[in-house]
Amino acid sequence: MDVEAFSFLEVLNQNSKLNIVVTKDLFQKILEESGTKIDFNGFLVDAITEIREKSNSEDEIAFIDLGVLSAGSKVFIQKNIASFSEFLVARNKNSSL
Repeated sequence: MDVEAFSFLEVLNQNSKLNIVVTKDLFQKILEESGTKIDFNGFLVDAITEIREKSNSEDEIAFIDLGVLSAGSKVFIQKNIASFSEFLVARNKNSSL
């Protein structure tokens, strides 16, 4: 396991409210360490099943469109304001229960 990626995963899993900005290369390493890879068309897929991952809006998501990986989970958020807003609303509903 890559030490740099492992350190980020540990920090993210222990600090769900922490936001970290990383380079494209490190983001790919973090995805790989969390069991996700990029297929030949540039879409995120499960590393074992190779089934395409879905964003929080249930659309297949390409790496180029990925904006956020939610801490402690495999919630992929597209890099647009609508997708991020949808994620925040859902998270706030769940945290108020």
